[in-house]
Order: sequence, then structure tokens, then C-alpha cells
Amino acid sequence: MKTGGYIRLWRKITETSFYKKPKTAHLAIFLLLEANHKPFKMIYNQKELIIERGQLVTGLYKLRRMTGLSIQNIRTSLKILANIGFLTSKSTSELTIINVCNYNEYQQEPTSKLTSKLTNDQQTTNKRLTTIQEGEEGEEGEENNNSNSNSNSNNEEQQQRKKPAKIKHGDDVYLTLQEFEKLKVQFGKSGANERIERLDTYIGSTGKKYKSHYKTILNWEGRNYGAGKNNSGYGFKGDNTAGQPTTKFKDAGIPD
Repeated sequence: MKTGGYIRLWRKITETSFYKKPKTAHLAIFLLLEANHKPFKMIYNQKELIIERGQLVTGLYKLRRMTGLSIQNIRTSLKILANIGFLTSKSTSELTIINVCNYNEYQQEPTSKLTSKLTNDQQTTNKRLTTIQEGEEGEEGEENNNSNSNSNSNNEEQQQRKKPAKIKHGDDVYLTLQEFEKLKVQFGKSGANERIERLDTYIGSTGKKYKSHYKTILNWEGRNYGAGKNNSGYGFKGDNTAGQPTTKFKDAGIPD
């Protein structure tokens, strides 16, 4: 679930036909919050899939977990929103891509006012910083230079201690570049992508959380090689790939 930034919510939404249906309105606002504000690339079925601005990848169980609505309420609300032209959707056996129609119109920024405000704020900040800097240089001199040197040294140490950044694969799987390369070495590129896709689908459908997605993939692999199957429901198929749920999603419209 996205936690940073903001969206524009127009008062005109109160005039829509679904606004007085609380569950449908709740879902509509959630979809606006979760839709991509810029295009995003992901790997699906060993191919690159581009999720455009105003779109999101989801499933029934993920929507239930994020909104608190029941599966039936979500199905009904999605159908209402589709019928009135608020959204369109495209489903596969494992995921659904929802497109919020007119997203660009809803989220268009008044660029002239915003640019003017940012410019004025920046000029005010620069003036304050210049005044403070001149006063400090006049009173402290050499001590200020030493402080800056220590600060730069501390920043370098902090950067060295930072953990490697994790890259998003699919909707819910995060791996460092080094972890992804290790998976490709061990399983091959297609094998690594298959294991990532299965873990991504499982997390999206069940809501489970793992401290390390890399170690989870290796753990599933180890169980299958050690026992031939996994008693918790994750077993190899004929191609000796990583474990995945043995139950199938049975929703005809949107995958669970």
C-alpha cells in the first residue's frame, strides 16, 4: 500500500451516482490512492509488463485486506464502477490490472500556481540560509569549517553502513540486485523469474509477510529438495520449480 505523497480529491465527487453508496465510494477513493502516478515496469510470465499511469495491479484478496470490505462487496462495487465508466479492468489467471478512467483529469496539477508558490518558498529559504551562513562565518570562522568537515565524514560513514537498496519485482516482492543475481545464477533467469512470480502471487492472495523474500524463495526450494514435497501446501510440479500454493483461485472475474 502506498504511504507517501498525496492525490487531488475534487468536491465534485459528491455529485457522482456512487457517492451515497459508502462501500463503493470507499473503494473508488482507495483505487485513486493506489493507482500509479507514473508508469511502472514489472516482470510477468517472463515478459516485461508496463503498468501505466492511472493503473494498478491487484486481486480480490488484496483489496479485501487493504480496504476491510468483504469479497462480495468488492465484486459488487467494482461492477458498479465499471458500469458507470469510472474504471476498466483486464484479468488473467493470476492478477487483475485496473485502469482508473480519466485519472489524468482527476490528478492534473494547476502548474502555474504551484510553480509560483514553489519559487517564492525557495527564494525565502535561500535568503534565510544566506543570512545565517554569513553570521556563523563572522563569529565562528575556523570552528565552522571543522564542523563541516566532521559532518561530511559522518555522512560518508552513514552511506557506507546503509543496506543495499531493494528493487520491486511484481507487486509485493523486494530483492536487492545482488540477491536477484544470485537467484539467476542458481536457477537461471527464467527459473528465477518463475519463483519470484509465484511468491508475488502468493503474498498478494494471502497477505502474508516475510522478512526476506530472497530467503523465503531459498527456503521453499530447500523444503522441496529435502522432502520431495511440502506439508504446508507448497510442492514441486514436474519441472522442479519453487513451491507454490496447490489450491487454485476460482473467481471467474477477478483472480483471488
